[in-house]
Amino acid sequence: VDVRGNRLKADDARKLIKAIAISTTVSQLGLAANDLGAAGGALIASALEKNNFVTYLDLRQNDLAADGVQHIATLLERPTCVLANLSLYGNRLGVEGSIALAKGLSKNRSLEVLTLGSNRCTDAACSALAAAFAAQNTLTHIDLKCNEITDVGLRPLMTAFSGMKKLQKLYLSSNPLRRASADCIVQAFVHHEGLKVLDLWSCQLETNGAVRLSGLLAASSSIQEWNLSDNNIDNAGASALAKAIAHPCKALRTMDLTLNDIGSSGATELIEAAERNPMVMSLSLHGCPSLSRVAHKKLETLLATRRQGADRKST
Repeated sequence: VDVRGNRLKADDARKLIKAIAISTTVSQLGLAANDLGAAGGALIASALEKNNFVTYLDLRQNDLAADGVQHIATLLERPTCVLANLSLYGNRLGVEGSIALAKGLSKNRSLEVLTLGSNRCTDAACSALAAAFAAQNTLTHIDLKCNEITDVGLRPLMTAFSGMKKLQKLYLSSNPLRRASADCIVQAFVHHEGLKVLDLWSCQLETNGAVRLSGLLAASSSIQEWNLSDNNIDNAGASALAKAIAHPCKALRTMDLTLNDIGSSGATELIEAAERNPMVMSLSLHGCPSLSRVAHKKLETLLATRRQGADRKST
C-alpha cells in the first residue's frame, strides 16, 4: 500500500491504517510526504502492535517530531515487532526524539534498514544512538545523512559501528564531520569485514581528511563503494587516494570525487591509478576544474569496457 504525497492527516488515514492492522496480505506501507504528525505516529504504532505482516514502513516527511516518534519507539521495543525497514527521514525528531527512538531501537531484534536522515540530530543524541546500535545485531543499512553531527558525536557512533558485523551500508553525507573525524572512521572500519558502502559526501573532510582516509581505502577488504564528493579535496588529497587505489586495494569498485578542488596533476594520478587497478569500475571526477575532456573520455572508455567485461563474465 502506497499513499505517498497526499497530505493526509491522522484523521484522514485512520480507516486505512485500521484496515491494515488486520490485513494478512499487506507487507509494505508507504505513507511518506503526508502530514500525519504525532497523532499519526500513535495511530500507526497501535495498528501495528499485533500485525505480523508489515515489514516495511515509510514515514518520511510526516512531521512526527519527538512526540510522534515515541510511539514508534514503543512499537520497536515489542518482542513481536517484525519491521525490517523503517524510514523516518525528515521528521524533525531533534535530540529528544532521537534519544526516544534509541531507547526502542536498543531492544529491537528485527530491523535491518534504518533511515534517520534530516532530523536535526546533533552530537547530544549520539551517545544514546551509539548505545542502541551497540545493543542491536540485525541492522545492515544505517542512514544518518543531513543531520548536525560533528566529529564529537561521531566518535561514540564509530565505536558502535565497529562492532556491528552485519553493517553493510553507512550514509553520513552532509554532516559537518570535518577532517578530525577521519581517524575514528579509519579505526572503526580498518578491520571490518562487512561494510560495502561508505557515503561521506559533503562532510567538510578537506585534504587532510582525505589523506587520513586513504589508509582505510588501501587496507579495507570490504568497502566497495566510496563517496567523497564535495569535500574540498585538492591535489595532495587526490595523490594520497591515488596511491591507495593503485596499491591495489582489492575491494574498491566505485569512487565518487565529484565537486572537489582536484587539479590536473591530481586527476592524472587518479586516472593512472584506476588504470593500474583492474577492480575499479567507476571513478567520478565531474566538476574537477582542470580535468581535460580528452582525459575524461579516456577514463570513461576504459571503465565502460571493464564493466562490459564484468557483465559478460557474470552471465
